Amino acid sequence: MKKNDQKHPAREITVKILRCCAFGAPMGLALQLLFWLSASWLRGDGQLYFVSGHLVLMYGTELGAVTAQCICSAILGMLWASATLIFRETDWSIMKQTFIHFLVCVIPSLLFAYGMHWMPRSFDGLQQYLRLFVVMYGVNWICQFLTIRKRVKVFNERLIQLKNEAGADDE
Repeated sequence: MKKNDQKHPAREITVKILRCCAFGAPMGLALQLLFWLSASWLRGDGQLYFVSGHLVLMYGTELGAVTAQCICSAILGMLWASATLIFRETDWSIMKQTFIHFLVCVIPSLLFAYGMHWMPRSFDGLQQYLRLFVVMYGVNWICQFLTIRKRVKVFNERLIQLKNEAGADDE
């Protein structure tokens, strides 16, 4: 066996993570843009609200604040996309996968939300953020679960069909 033919698990996981990051960064930015637009439309005064005033004060300029927010959104997108690899760990139960995925996502998301002033910095703000996060995570998880369950059902039906066809050929 040639050296190049050997599998390198560390390299394989690194490539998977880099692919997730390449997908996740623009998704994080796109979701941030969608949030900016939604929040601005909901305010209804015709202004575009990119960042909170607190963030502008923290970074000194609106450009600095928007840049920092974009970097954080891209990092969160990469993290969330990479965290999906947890669900490929087949030795774990779906409960364990979900719990670990939830923790891997909620902790950095909460830290970024607090640091970037995406939530009020109070106990009530923390509660509101966590409630919203849990609801959004739950809805996303249920949608993903139902989609995967449907694909598995179609796949299993196709296997049964192929098995029946193979059995008919044997006769």
